[in-house]
Amino acid sequence: MFESFIKDNIHIRDIVKNIKNTRTGSSTVRKCKFVGLVTGFTKSKVKIMQLSKEDQWVYPNECYPYGE
Repeated sequence: MFESFIKDNIHIRDIVKNIKNTRTGSSTVRKCKFVGLVTGFTKSKVKIMQLSKEDQWVYPNECYPYGE
């Protein structure tokens, strides 16, 4: 079972805030926040479908699946 930073269990279909390294230029990488949906688990990772653009807050009716 996977846990969040505050030791809560993570379940499928949970809405989470995800931090991801994103390439912003030819050699520039920065950490960006995304709103995501937990879609499944592998042996060592959590699969998250991205629902928002990088560093942008969205309301539930504005979510769009950008990929996993």
